[in-house]
Amino acid sequence: MSRDGARRRYRRVSVEEADRIEHLYTQDKMSSVQIGLLLDRDPAIVRRVLNARGIATPKLKWDAALAMRLLDTGMPASEISRIVGKGTKSIRQYAVRHGRRG
Repeated sequence: MSRDGARRRYRRVSVEEADRIEHLYTQDKMSSVQIGLLLDRDPAIVRRVLNARGIATPKLKWDAALAMRLLDTGMPASEISRIVGKGTKSIRQYAVRHGRRG
């Protein structure tokens, strides 16, 4: 749910957007996290589009210890997401699971 309590609707990925995702990943060598931030999409959706087009995507690897240190300094999870290459939601969930405030 969004902050105002209303449910967010899933925006379908258009053919044009899927083409752009494919181009950014294959030609511009952007990561799924970077593409997600650019297009305001979850990186999982970006990877799903790429996989549906037959493009294998590696599992995201990230430095959880660095993310937690940055979170402890008060840096927002959205900024940490750009640094460590993991989605904001995943960082928050990891922090909560490990006893930190997300």
